Amino acid sequence: MPLTPEQIAAVQAWNEAKNELDRFKQQESMLRDELVKLLFSSKDEGTESIEVSNGWKLKAVKKLDYKLDNKDNQIVAICAMLDPDTAKRLFNWKPDLSVSTYKQLDATTQSLLNGCLTIKPAKASLELVPPKEAN
Repeated sequence: MPLTPEQIAAVQAWNEAKNELDRFKQQESMLRDELVKLLFSSKDEGTESIEVSNGWKLKAVKKLDYKLDNKDNQIVAICAMLDPDTAKRLFNWKPDLSVSTYKQLDATTQSLLNGCLTIKPAKASLELVPPKEAN
């Protein structure tokens, strides 16, 4: 079914806003990196502030991202080598649901998770897909 002129206008407006947002996000990220490099120390971590003007301050918070790779259950093996108290303080275990496995469960087994599982609609994604070129 063909789109109405209003629907086409809505798609075009959304696409223009999305492209503008992407451009602004990229520009903001680049300018932020430039300012942090230009105005703040070369330390990798920490919080620093500088006076900008009239009492305004520019604050940079630098962090390092730490990510564990539990490939081949290495973390479980390391936990076995540590004393239990250290292992408990060192690692935070966060359960992660395998949605595909959950969907394959029977209703009775799924109901076991009812008290600790919240299912709600996620934000839909949109993408304009260009037409395929004829070969």
